[in-house]
Amino acid sequence: MKQSQAIPHPSAAHEVTTEPAVVAWNRSAPRFCIALVAVGMSLGSPAVIWSLAGVALASVLLPHHPVDSFYNLVVRRYTKTASIPPSTRDRRVVCLVVAALLISTGAAFLWSFDPLGYGLGVAAKLCIRFHGHPDVLSIASRVLSAILRFV
Repeated sequence: MKQSQAIPHPSAAHEVTTEPAVVAWNRSAPRFCIALVAVGMSLGSPAVIWSLAGVALASVLLPHHPVDSFYNLVVRRYTKTASIPPSTRDRRVVCLVVAALLISTGAAFLWSFDPLGYGLGVAAKLCIRFHGHPDVLSIASRVLSAILRFV
């Protein structure tokens, strides 16, 4: 019998750094996004939500998340630490899903469908929070379909 080979994780192509400053900044992009989603949801503001959707779309199109780019271009000069590697394909897919959820969330708040807006916002926050876990897209699709059943 032929022994199966393990499939490497998509981020395995990049050198993984364990420098505390880089590890902390690598986790700051999701934290930044979750905080802005929380602010937008608490204000019920489509403008804040849609601006974050723009950040999510930029994360899909650019090699680095905007927060990671800020670290690589500004903070690294002063801390003399390693750079954050480009975003993986999985992270880009999650950012695309989050962008779609945030555009829908902003539309729901704009048209005064607040319960739907809060549900979609929570789904977006869960996608951001659990983007490194393999089942996040299936969980997000289940949450989104459950929310849409009530609309």
